[in-house]
Amino acid sequence: MNFLNVGPFELVMIVLIAILVVGPQRMVELVRSIGRLAGQLRKFSAEFTSMLQAEVLSAEVAETGKETRKTSEDIIEGVARPVASIQAELLALEKETRRALERAMSEEEKAEAGELVEQVQPVAGEEAAEEEPVAPPYPLGGL
Repeated sequence: MNFLNVGPFELVMIVLIAILVVGPQRMVELVRSIGRLAGQLRKFSAEFTSMLQAEVLSAEVAETGKETRKTSEDIIEGVARPVASIQAELLALEKETRRALERAMSEEEKAEAGELVEQVQPVAGEEAAEEEPVAPPYPLGGL
């Protein structure tokens, strides 16, 4: 056992010299005060060590937080690009579909309008009596 480069023989010599210098009665008080000081020194050492460990841990957590934030931003950016391109494609497809529907509706409306005109105007050579009455496009009580 080597404490501060003081071996067991040197420790016994220090104790004997202390007994001679201080005396056997005051030696008990001296040992108690040294014990208290050693306890306080251990307590301060433990507090300092825990405080230092807490600081190191908080620094590591901050570093990990920065890395996590960067990684999440990279993931979001990596997902956002394909989503944006898909969204642009969907918008273009929606516009194209709307135009096609508008064209189809306008052609259908034109065809319906032509049929109505044919039903209202008798074809030349036909008599008005042979003509069947045209039903309105909506029921009479529907409005």
